[in-house]
Amino acid sequence: MTKESGPRLIAVLSFFWALIFVAVALLLFISRQPERTAQTRDSLIVGQSFPLRGVPPEAFALVGSTLIRVEEEGLAVLDVSGREQSFISFPYRQSQVTAMGEGLLVTPVQGSGYMAVFPDLSTYGSDTREIIYGGDYRDPFLLTFGPSLKGRIVASLFDTRTGSYQTVLTFSSLEWPVSLSFIPGTDQFDVLMLDLSQGKMETRYLRCDFDGKPLTDVILSTGQLFPLRVHLGGGKALFYNEREMVLFDPLTGAREAASLPGIPVQSESAGARLVLLLEEGGNAGLFVTSASEYSGAGSSFQSLEGPGRISCFALTPDGVSILAASGEELLLYNTDTGQVLARQEVDREVARILALSNRHFLVIDEEEAAIITLG
Repeated sequence: MTKESGPRLIAVLSFFWALIFVAVALLLFISRQPERTAQTRDSLIVGQSFPLRGVPPEAFALVGSTLIRVEEEGLAVLDVSGREQSFISFPYRQSQVTAMGEGLLVTPVQGSGYMAVFPDLSTYGSDTREIIYGGDYRDPFLLTFGPSLKGRIVASLFDTRTGSYQTVLTFSSLEWPVSLSFIPGTDQFDVLMLDLSQGKMETRYLRCDFDGKPLTDVILSTGQLFPLRVHLGGGKALFYNEREMVLFDPLTGAREAASLPGIPVQSESAGARLVLLLEEGGNAGLFVTSASEYSGAGSSFQSLEGPGRISCFALTPDGVSILAASGEELLLYNTDTGQVLARQEVDREVARILALSNRHFLVIDEEEAAIITLG
């Protein structure tokens, strides 16, 4: 080693030692900082938001798993970023849209006929002379009800494959159907109605096969109406109004009544579970029940932990997860344990939540919407 190479070597070694020192110091600094991810907090992943551009939150809906926006002249089919992909025009000058299973039912504000929008976004229109009040859909059958030209209310089961009616039920002038639906896992449908034929108000429940043969015909209650119901699995159905509920088992004929823990504000059912947002004394909380848990007592509803001011929620199709909003915070619940699994702060109060799948939600406030994914 020469006299010139010695100092040069020392300078090079000093430079590398300085680099190593800076790298170690940088690693120590980074390791002490909290984890930062632009879009992820806990187990909730927030996607890119898109503006509503003046569209009200209630204009968004799901047809199957497809996001749509209800407009005056039709349905705008959207992708997950809110961009319009196609448009389904309404056949009526003024239309009203109601949910129908996983599809939508479009009817004129005045007059008869309907257009059904199925989960695959195909449509079926009919110039039927009945005025349609509501319906349900299960491929390939369409179930509707409404008054006929003779003034009697009829319920019709229509086969969209053959273009013919499978069965038609006609009710007397003192029998007023409130809703009807297909019964999961069976070739049966039911009709919930207000019956005045005995000179008093009664809630009547009729269950039929697809040929229209009555299988169950019972009076659930006298003196009050239970206009809402959900199928909990095992053939059981839970009926409720603003204060009370009745569980009916068609296999045994047993009926069990109980009081609700509050006034229903929102309800959703999936996976044989019913979730209610109940309001009582200025607070609003979530309650969950299922057919296996229901015992006919108020304790059959499990109260979920968390804040007492839940404004809205959505239940995943498998009935396992709930995403709820309280002010400017999102809460992820597990329906089995009732515990909060994750929390997420948002910029504005949430106006509506839609469950797009078992892992994806659309969260909507007054100005924009974003996809929330379970991490």
